[in-house]
Amino acid sequence: RIDTSAANLFQGYVQQHNLYQQQAKSSSSSQPFFRRFGWLYGRFDEKTQSTFVDAIYEPPQDWGKDSSSSSTLPTFPVDKLESGISRVTELLGLKRVGVVFSHGPRAGNQPLTASEVATIANWQVTYGPLFIVLTLSQKTSASKDVSFEAFQVSEQAMDLVRMGRIEGTTEEQKLKLKSPVVVEMAQSTVVDPSWFVVNVPVVALAAGGPKTVFKSCSFTPANRDTSIIDPVEALRGKLTPEKISDFHLLVFVANCELFSPSTDLPVFVDVAMGRLGNESLEGYKLIIGEF
Repeated sequence: RIDTSAANLFQGYVQQHNLYQQQAKSSSSSQPFFRRFGWLYGRFDEKTQSTFVDAIYEPPQDWGKDSSSSSTLPTFPVDKLESGISRVTELLGLKRVGVVFSHGPRAGNQPLTASEVATIANWQVTYGPLFIVLTLSQKTSASKDVSFEAFQVSEQAMDLVRMGRIEGTTEEQKLKLKSPVVVEMAQSTVVDPSWFVVNVPVVALAAGGPKTVFKSCSFTPANRDTSIIDPVEALRGKLTPEKISDFHLLVFVANCELFSPSTDLPVFVDVAMGRLGNESLEGYKLIIGEF
């Protein structure tokens, strides 16, 4: 279950980049597809076995030189915002519940590559069996349409990780195992990764609805092309309970030198969650010159 505003913000950024790339290389019949990765933050509901996605954080990421055809996930440089992210999610009671990434057309519409399956199996073991992966993909190069799909890896894949039986991947993007497993009535040490992929239904949650955490999703996310230079200008006009109820704004506040993550950030979070009223923001409005 995913907050539609968070999903739309991620999708819009990917589609915007794809449009720029198509315009820049309009003479080429084959256009690269923009790759982007994000961590999903939200809640696990053990009772209903559901995963709620409330926000997407796009960390610094390196896809390599030929990202459009890459079968692996990116590497992650040091993230200077990491401590702020941890503080915000702790105050909100949110945890890392999955990942999202974009990719272009794949042969046979393969949902996840072998290296992706191996990585995601490790993450599911680390974060819990309800950890999910969302993909934003383009099915054919001729189509401009993209769509979200959700997956998990099977319990068998997690068992292989726990026992250390995944050796790597082959050039054909098959999983290579240290000892054979039974697949379709036969034992093999080389397995198609789709054997371990499980489809998960996606349920859209209306932004600001009763099952979502945030009321807004309009503040510029971190680590994108357009960086925020003036924090005062970035926050001016946004210090209202509804606009503060925005994951990306709270992340900005957590890492802004104007505010203390230990004393000021909890006030912003409490206002965002409705535990404090608008009057708690008056002192901060003075700081950014709104009075």
